[in-house]
Amino acid sequence: MRSRRTVGPILVCAMAVGLVFPPVGAGQDGPPQADPADPADVGSVDAIVDALYDVISGPAGERDWERWESLFMTGARLIPTGVNRVGQRISRVLTPREYSENNGPFFAENPFFEAEIGRRTEAFGNIIHVFSTYQSKRGPDEEPFSRGINSIQLMGRLVGEPDRRDLEGMDIRTFTYGLKKTVALPPSETEARVRAELKEEGFGVLTEIDVKETLKEKLDVDFKPYRILGACNPTLAHQALTAEEDIGLLLPCNLVVYEGESEGTSVVAVLDP
Repeated sequence: MRSRRTVGPILVCAMAVGLVFPPVGAGQDGPPQADPADPADVGSVDAIVDALYDVISGPAGERDWERWESLFMTGARLIPTGVNRVGQRISRVLTPREYSENNGPFFAENPFFEAEIGRRTEAFGNIIHVFSTYQSKRGPDEEPFSRGINSIQLMGRLVGEPDRRDLEGMDIRTFTYGLKKTVALPPSETEARVRAELKEEGFGVLTEIDVKETLKEKLDVDFKPYRILGACNPTLAHQALTAEEDIGLLLPCNLVVYEGESEGTSVVAVLDP
């Protein structure tokens, strides 16, 4: 997230916000919200995070600030942090409205595109914490001029008995052992791009498992497109095995590519290093 008072080329932004999901059931109490949000923007963790980045991205021009404010619960705050030119740690506390007032003039005159490139999500009770790594660009096809991480606090509505930890009606999973990203490509195209990127970084694919095909053959059950790729960089593997022989238990490095929930999308996930 951009802050007009940020100094230096790289901003690490801690965005502590409270976001609300649509009501789970009638008669439940919950945090008030200034304006009703579009259900498509708040139907899941993915939807909210995507909406946060989408609403501030685009060519020079006015942003949809009503949509922006609808994503936040009443009392939510944004807290950009950084280091100034003399090495002091600094932070600012902004309301969603103050953010739009401070940054609206910049967006009106400058193209700005920000997108998530990685995520780590943890959930407990009705609290969901998302570490969302992002990169900022002047245009969709330009090189990033900044990268950082947003710390996003989400609040859902706990249902059932007090000790229950499931969140009804929400697409929420505790995903603490890996990193994943939903992309707007079908699984076959995503896999091809993953293989190309792995090759570019010196990794070869040593093993591959077509889960859909295997489950059909062994159990005669249908499953969505899901492939597991075992990748290895010989140089890095040698360094790791030299330092710790038992690291072989984690090799090769598994990546998974599978069909997303929305048509034409897919998910890429990798073990958190």
